[in-house]
Amino acid sequence: MWTNWGKERITIKDGGRIVNQIQDKHFSFEWSPANQLTTTVSFDLEEAEGGGTYITVTETGYTKDHLSTLVHCAGGLGEALMLLKAYMEYGIKLRTNV
Repeated sequence: MWTNWGKERITIKDGGRIVNQIQDKHFSFEWSPANQLTTTVSFDLEEAEGGGTYITVTETGYTKDHLSTLVHCAGGLGEALMLLKAYMEYGIKLRTNV
């Protein structure tokens, strides 16, 4: 469940499925961010030179009919990554109502 995400502070509940998981390397899942649309979100992790981790996030499955949904979801994933960075690097929970 995505609670109070984005500037509109919406809540999205989706029963998506896990597509693939490789410990410490990759995680992907399917979900439906709009009617008649299922996308796959993938997180790929790569060790950064000198320490740290690079995270590459991709989402596939959009068509030109869902461009506004794509933009909205990109903002939500960006927010999720910012919150993850604050928590992982500094132990800061910027969202306490989740």
